[in-house]
Amino acid sequence: MCVSLIIAFCRVLESPLNGRLALTNNFEVGSMATYFCNKGYRIIGKFQRICTSNRTWTEVIPTCLSGKKRNLCSNSIHCKLQ
Repeated sequence: MCVSLIIAFCRVLESPLNGRLALTNNFEVGSMATYFCNKGYRIIGKFQRICTSNRTWTEVIPTCLSGKKRNLCSNSIHCKLQ
């Protein structure tokens, strides 16, 4: 009996502008893509994506935005992150 092994792949991903991409399993189904931003940039969106069995990636490509989150406080009770 002969058994064929078919390996499915998701499309190739690119690193975001001002960032990089780390990948497990070379775009095969089940691979995880993890995004990182360069120093001085912060990630906007989900930082991890997974190659699904239907050969598509979960989530959307994140972006790297210049600057860091900072607290803007009008008083000690009401603060918001920007």
